[in-house]
Amino acid sequence: RCRGINLSLMLGIAYGASIGGVATLVGTPPNLVFARVYSIAFPEEPAISFGQWILFGLPFSFVLLFGVWLLMTRVLCRVDKELQLDSETLREEREGLGRMSREEKVVAVIFAATALLWVFRTDITVGSMRIPGWTKLWEPFGAVHDGTIAIAMALLLFLIPGRGGLRGGAILDGSIFAKVPWGIVLLFGGGFALANGFGSSGLSEWVAHKFTGTEGVSPFWTIFLVSGGINLLTELTSNTATTQMFLPLLASMAVGLGIHPMLLMVSATISASMAFMMPVATPPNAIVFGSGYIRIVQMVRVGCWINVLALGLTVLYVWFLVPLIFDISQMPVSALESID
Repeated sequence: RCRGINLSLMLGIAYGASIGGVATLVGTPPNLVFARVYSIAFPEEPAISFGQWILFGLPFSFVLLFGVWLLMTRVLCRVDKELQLDSETLREEREGLGRMSREEKVVAVIFAATALLWVFRTDITVGSMRIPGWTKLWEPFGAVHDGTIAIAMALLLFLIPGRGGLRGGAILDGSIFAKVPWGIVLLFGGGFALANGFGSSGLSEWVAHKFTGTEGVSPFWTIFLVSGGINLLTELTSNTATTQMFLPLLASMAVGLGIHPMLLMVSATISASMAFMMPVATPPNAIVFGSGYIRIVQMVRVGCWINVLALGLTVLYVWFLVPLIFDISQMPVSALESID
């Protein structure tokens, strides 16, 4: 059992960051990798939209967050029930923040507008209900993608005057580019190039042929094995690198097994973010471990049970919810052509 409010809060922050990242396409790198690799592997299929992913990821995050909270506060962690947080302390901390500045309000509005444009860019279909996307309002809007929206809204921050008006400059300036994590950008590019290489070299087709005709493989247990394997692997490796290596292979493997690639690829993507045992597994884990409040054995002990909960929920959610959110009624056309 873990003891103390400090330990519980630190673990809650780390686990909340990982779980919350699953909710949106931009929340964690594996989600972006999945969307891009899927479009590369199956170019004739509709792209994964921001709104579609939220319909799957947001409920998953809420349910898992509630489950983790319940497990930590009622089973794994022991916190003094008489411990109370003084409301006066909360009021003082809030007042200490002061009022929102003009720049903060501008950034908040642009952030909200970006999220709404992402969510409602394309049609959102749930069962028989369909919400038309705003790109259908005018034909030229059809050329707009999520990346277009992100660049356009970020550009506004370089144009809108900040503190001091026009003489004080815009909210953002060129110095921000020096702070961009270019290493991550190059890692993304290398992964996408690798996915392209799988297709152009014929490796994807070779892998698909190796699995074609395999009998007696239950899709449910295949999802379970993929999720469990990625979950264990990502405890020791970068979740971004893991998804970039395995998603192209899983796309081909799914075709060979006669399973819709969406099932295996979504399973692997979600599982890559479900690393709760080791400090090196994710940046949030490493940051809270660096606080000095947590020992490795404590994180492993609690994270092991959280991993089991996350694995079970991932398999069930993919099995039952993916068919409702994404169209997996038939195999992707390009995938069928690759094994003819």
